[in-house]
Amino acid sequence: MFNIKEKIIQKTFEFTSNLHKISNQEFKELNIGEGQHVVLKKIYENRGISINEVANKLNRDKTTISKTIKKLIAKKLVYSNADKSDGRVIRLYINDRKIESVELIQKKFKKIDSKVFKGIKTSEQKIFLEILNKIISNIK
Repeated sequence: MFNIKEKIIQKTFEFTSNLHKISNQEFKELNIGEGQHVVLKKIYENRGISINEVANKLNRDKTTISKTIKKLIAKKLVYSNADKSDGRVIRLYINDRKIESVELIQKKFKKIDSKVFKGIKTSEQKIFLEILNKIISNIK
């Protein structure tokens, strides 16, 4: 029989798996692979963000983020420029000609959010976020 902690861990894996499935279904039609939509969203929300900053915000390693960004650049969704004050830093931007694609991605994120949080009050979401933040800080 499961104790409550084991059940929480099991449900966390189940939630993550289902969220990946939903996301992959939503973004498949846009030819955006797994993980690319999250990186694209960060660049959209933080124009001029560096690769390191994206990696830190998403809690992913720089190598993985760099590979994802190369794919987004190949699709012409994103472009990069060297930082004006420090040429070693690469800044990332959304390609203005593809901004409608990115805005469609934003709409898909909102659709996913609506599905995930359907029937859950804002006050409950805040409590859930507080608990998740505590759990995440425990395992870092």
